[in-house]
Amino acid sequence: MCACRGACGVTWGLKPRVVHWLYVAIIVPSVTFASLVWWPGCQTASAKRKLSRIQRLACLGIMGAMRTTPTNAVEALICPPPPPGFGGSE
Repeated sequence: MCACRGACGVTWGLKPRVVHWLYVAIIVPSVTFASLVWWPGCQTASAKRKLSRIQRLACLGIMGAMRTTPTNAVEALICPPPPPGFGGSE
């Protein structure tokens, strides 16, 4: 996702719909693959930070927002599903 973010700009680079497609079609399936196996290890604070960072970069790329935009504001506008490990049974 970081390489994708480097290819995005407000007036140049990948379009927001392409960034959304990359996130939905490549990143989410890659992260959620075999999540039942690695889910217990995902409960650590460092793993949660890494998963939140991936989602934040995707949201910023989809919105075309600046990097100083608050995460909660961007997520409220896009309404992405929570990253694995942040769902229901905590």
